[in-house]
Amino acid sequence: MYCEHEVKSKNEALGWVLTLLTEVTERADTRSWLLLPANIQITQVLVPPGVTDVELTFKNAWGQVIDSQKHAQMTFERGKTTFLIHRTF
Repeated sequence: MYCEHEVKSKNEALGWVLTLLTEVTERADTRSWLLLPANIQITQVLVPPGVTDVELTFKNAWGQVIDSQKHAQMTFERGKTTFLIHRTF
């Protein structure tokens, strides 16, 4: 760091103390990581063009249904990618 270099050039002992404090207290900024979900699941489904109801079924590791969400009247167009974003808590 520029500040450490300046301090070391004027007072070597203080410069080493500042370097040590910087190393001991430096941490990665993880604040934004705390807001990320613990799990993200993505799937791709090919559907014919048109308007249809979509039902998402969520299962646990043993294949038991734990939740189900319906999305009514979704429009799918030929040659166009459509995303359905669904968040669970």
